[in-house]
Amino acid sequence: MDTPYPRRPKAPQKRPKPNSVVLAGGVSALVLFVLAVMAPVHTGHNAMGTACLSRIKQLSLGMLLYNSDHEGAPAADHWMDLSQPYTKDSTLYHCPAFNEPGRYGYAMNDNLSGVDLEGSMDWAKVPMVYESLQDGKNAHDRFTSLLQTPRHRSSDRVIVGFADAHAKGYRVKDAVRLDPLPHPVKPTKPQTVPTHSRKR
Repeated sequence: MDTPYPRRPKAPQKRPKPNSVVLAGGVSALVLFVLAVMAPVHTGHNAMGTACLSRIKQLSLGMLLYNSDHEGAPAADHWMDLSQPYTKDSTLYHCPAFNEPGRYGYAMNDNLSGVDLEGSMDWAKVPMVYESLQDGKNAHDRFTSLLQTPRHRSSDRVIVGFADAHAKGYRVKDAVRLDPLPHPVKPTKPQTVPTHSRKR
């Protein structure tokens, strides 16, 4: 009778290595989940900053339309009331950062009260409506209540609307340097032809 061969001892089974693709997928899923949770917060603040810029631009445009009909900007004491028929939207006067109906957050530059904005001044450099520390209706001053800290957390800028109806966000250190007084437009220097290029 043949003697059976001795059985070889079984080699210890190795544990399967984690699949790198599965690990990468899990990490990606976790990152996406965190971003999905955080995105609405970040997007919300971004949207408020964009809405604020749009509102100030529309307010500036409404005041310019008022100026066209009355040959002067609205009186600062009632600038919101006087310009509203031209903006046709009462919500524009409220900064989107405020939820309370009695808070506004915008002020008018006193230096432009009743001033005709059609004159030959450099209106593109004169602040007219801006984010203000004052939050009451028809707030106005000589550009002294400009925000010192940006109101919208996603942005490091404060928003200023100008007398030519454009609006822009500025870093606070740059915004405070803006001149609230209107100045005449500097005449452009006539171009002269260099002497050596003239035909004789």
